[in-house]
Amino acid sequence: MEPLELFITRIPEFKSKNSSELIDYFAFYLQQVCEKNSFTAKQIGDCFCQLSIPPYSNIYSYLRKNVGKKGKYIYIDA
Repeated sequence: MEPLELFITRIPEFKSKNSSELIDYFAFYLQQVCEKNSFTAKQIGDCFCQLSIPPYSNIYSYLRKNVGKKGKYIYIDA
């Protein structure tokens, strides 16, 4: 079993989650399991693709809306 497939088996009610909720799980997966310091919208999209799940319509926009002091993610423009 692939690491991402193994990861999703630990998510309660994974199949009932909507695509925006899955972005948060995939972000966690990329940072904690894959040990990445940062991730891109494309990498999140690749998670959807790897699992054959229709992706969120605009992952990049979702991530941009959820950065900053009140957001879920930290964004550093390098």
